[in-house]
Amino acid sequence: MIQRLNNLEILKVTGNSITEVFGFEGLEEGRCYLERLKELRLDNLSQLASIWKGPCQLADFRNVKTVIVIKCNKLKFLFSPSMSQGLLQLEELWVEDCSDLDEIIQKDGGITLDKITLPRLKTLALQNLALLVYFYDGNSSLECPFLEHLHVRDCPNFRTSNFHSSKQVHFNNERHYNLLKKRLKELRLDNLSQLASIWKGPCQLADFRNVKTVIVIKCNKLKFLFSPSMSQGLLQLEELWVEDCSDLDEIIQKDALQNLALLVNFYDGNSSLEFPFLEHLHVRDCPNFRTPNFHSSKQVHFNNERHYNLLKKRIT
Repeated sequence: MIQRLNNLEILKVTGNSITEVFGFEGLEEGRCYLERLKELRLDNLSQLASIWKGPCQLADFRNVKTVIVIKCNKLKFLFSPSMSQGLLQLEELWVEDCSDLDEIIQKDGGITLDKITLPRLKTLALQNLALLVYFYDGNSSLECPFLEHLHVRDCPNFRTSNFHSSKQVHFNNERHYNLLKKRLKELRLDNLSQLASIWKGPCQLADFRNVKTVIVIKCNKLKFLFSPSMSQGLLQLEELWVEDCSDLDEIIQKDALQNLALLVNFYDGNSSLEFPFLEHLHVRDCPNFRTPNFHSSKQVHFNNERHYNLLKKRIT
């Protein structure tokens, strides 16, 4: 059947009992299939154990832009290393509610990659993946030079080599770090119970100049968000939302705030805070927080209920 799908551009499979999506067994070698496929969505496939069966090198995913995988509880991985090398146009990868998934790219004993590149990836969303440990279980670096949106929620064991991590951010060289971060516009960290630090290593390597939104919710081991040098680089930051982080005692480490029982200072120093475009300030259930002198050229609306509800609805 797959021979007749060469003009297929969008494939959505949902609520089915299939065990694999693509069968390449018995097909003519030397040919490539599915070269026009642009979007793959797999949803609520309770028996799906593998996306393909047979020689995966026959799959041509060079034009795939979107992959969405939701509630496929028997899947243990998504791609082989060789398939990942063909994802040249992938812009959005969304994986959610796959209880057995422990890696995105399969570790293959016969193939070792020094570097995995997803050259067009803009959005990576990983949500409710209890067993996910690695993006790729190897010593490879992962380069995503156009990454703009990163969402990691309810992935308590997730970590990866030379890439973002739900525990700590490990970047082993300046070039790789800047490739990954320079286009990042939104950072969202949600329900990461073991997250102790957003970064590890020289924080001056972090380039957050294009970040517009930072959302941190239920990260109970975090004690602070940014170093002073990192805060100086947040030139485009428009929205900062921090909620339910029980151990957080300052936003900017000495060297939108809700349910932060230990929060005392925005920054524990004598510095004033200049936010010339600040319009809305929401502080709720932060009993120890001392509101600093926010210098703004605009009228600041404090705890405006209507604006708060609009924000809350959009973020959650």
